[in-house]
Amino acid sequence: KQQQYHNQFSVFDRFYDYLQYPSGEDWVEYSNDYYSVMLPHGAYSSTDCSVSDDLGLDAGFSVTCYSSAYYSVSYLISTMGDQFEENRREVRENIQINGQDALWVSVTTTDYRTWEYNAVFLEDDADGMIYMISDAALNFADDFEYFYSTFKL
Repeated sequence: KQQQYHNQFSVFDRFYDYLQYPSGEDWVEYSNDYYSVMLPHGAYSSTDCSVSDDLGLDAGFSVTCYSSAYYSVSYLISTMGDQFEENRREVRENIQINGQDALWVSVTTTDYRTWEYNAVFLEDDADGMIYMISDAALNFADDFEYFYSTFKL
């Protein structure tokens, strides 16, 4: 009986660990002067939020910062999967991330049925930035949801 209890406890432990760290890796908090986000342990990070790009993760996730003086969310969405032209499909949904209004966008194509590019856009008028939180079309849905849900300005 003790062995059976131990095995059940291990299953619960693994499930709890998965809820905390969907990828099965340890996640650590990264923060700079603009935002904080949880990311896989050992991922690349930088220390500022430049106009071009900011944080590229080895898992393919990224937070890219754009100046709203030069870019619009509509323009950035139009570049997602633009190589597929008339076969490009997109879905948009308004969501909230830690009390902030955000726009979740999924782009697919009829050319490659398994290809899907997801991004979440947050605009911050106070700092004049658009934050694009992306999965780089890698299809790690649970990990990506955890990644973008931890984003805080």
